[in-house]
Amino acid sequence: MPWTPEQQVAIFDHFWLHRYSECPTDKCEETLRTTIVPAQGSNGYGTFKAECRKCGCGMSISRKDDPKAAAFREWTAEERLAVEETVRKGGPIYCPVDGTLIERRYDSLPGTFPRGPVTEVLCERCAQVYVRPRGTAAEQAAVDSSVDEGPAVRRKYISESAVNMLCSRPVLIQRHKMDDAKFLKIADEMPFHIYMICRRPRITFDPASITYGDKSISAQFIVHERTGPIYVPFTTGMDVEPEKRPIKCEYPYNEVRILDEKGDLIIGCHASYLLSQTAGDLHDYSQMKHLDLEVLYVGQAYGKEGERTAPNRLKNHETLLAIYAELAANAPEDEIWLAMLSFEPPITLMSLDGRQQHTAEVTGDADLAHLFNVLDTPVAERQRVCFAEAALIRHFQPKYNDKFKYNFPNPAHETYSQCYDLDLNAVAVELHFEELRLRLYSPTIPPQYNILVEFPLHSPELRQSIFDFAVKIPAKPAEPVKPKVADVKFEDVTQGDGKDLAKGEKVTK
Repeated sequence: MPWTPEQQVAIFDHFWLHRYSECPTDKCEETLRTTIVPAQGSNGYGTFKAECRKCGCGMSISRKDDPKAAAFREWTAEERLAVEETVRKGGPIYCPVDGTLIERRYDSLPGTFPRGPVTEVLCERCAQVYVRPRGTAAEQAAVDSSVDEGPAVRRKYISESAVNMLCSRPVLIQRHKMDDAKFLKIADEMPFHIYMICRRPRITFDPASITYGDKSISAQFIVHERTGPIYVPFTTGMDVEPEKRPIKCEYPYNEVRILDEKGDLIIGCHASYLLSQTAGDLHDYSQMKHLDLEVLYVGQAYGKEGERTAPNRLKNHETLLAIYAELAANAPEDEIWLAMLSFEPPITLMSLDGRQQHTAEVTGDADLAHLFNVLDTPVAERQRVCFAEAALIRHFQPKYNDKFKYNFPNPAHETYSQCYDLDLNAVAVELHFEELRLRLYSPTIPPQYNILVEFPLHSPELRQSIFDFAVKIPAKPAEPVKPKVADVKFEDVTQGDGKDLAKGEKVTK
């Protein structure tokens, strides 16, 4: 059933306020695929499109049909000053004309990883742009010419904190293998709440090249590149005689199977896996490059209490089906691989810098109270999954993702609001693919075995990132900075009863 005009307006308004929308169809709750078509010769949008891959509903609104089009105007001088003040404070910025969540644009300066100061803000809806004076941004994140010094930005707390999500054992699988008993057992032990849809050239065996030696087998891989096939020879050990353990390699020649005397399968090996094991040096990219995976889409499956997982979600996944259809039509030489991510318990990163005890905004007992509050209040798993998904989307900027692609982190996003409620400094996501001997990449990120994504949650102009280790310490003020009173009093912080202390230790209060 098509969306009603009222539902279309609600989708349209929700997108501009939150930068995403969900399908209003009953029991659908799918995040819509939204597209902004820019207007020619303008900073604003020309057409807004939204589509639900699950129920098939869609909509399109042009700029001239925007319900607020008649109210579009230039920002006044007072409104621009208010925008500048909000940029300095680091909170979400909303357009004073139409209420849209405004996009920030950053400079890339050394010492302000992963982004520099805000240079301008843009409202795509009314097409207004506020370009900050170059002196304003430069003064707030001034970079010293010395190699050993960075921006003179002070910390908010002496003890800053961040949450790191680590996936050290990703699993790579293809869609038709997801019902395999071994994989299902792994999925039960390691709940996969985040997945990545990836592609790479199809890798097969050349069956005519298979030859047997003394307890060895030699053959050629065929890497089906768009420019033509690439042949990669290999030799590997085989401890059994081929006449006693027949080896089968049948169409489509993407795996070999070793059988026993009765013809029963002993083991099967995919061509890409064997290539990864016989390629030798991980840093010999002449062969390893054939295994690189392009990230096309990042998604999550969690549900309300963690009952949903990626394998369940991908059984009927509209985006995955759309990718299969597009590759079948335009890149039949490619194949799809699914990277399943299960994360270990979160790691709380702490950074204590006594050098800024006279310049940090929060010091003394208030700083200590904040420290204990962070340690005693772990971020909920659902919110951790949400910010991990968003961080990976922002990092890779995959072709088929829309939400979070350009606007993470943002304090207006409710899905990871607890990170802001705890006043964390940053979030990080870490993926280790080196053990699988393959690298991930996207059009914006070069191939990498291990991915470390770090995102400060606050403006680098106002608050030093926990990941900025080399900084210029602001000059000591003439008078000590008065400690800021935290929301949590020190005496109200939960303390242990000493039961977990080693013998001989004492509880101090």
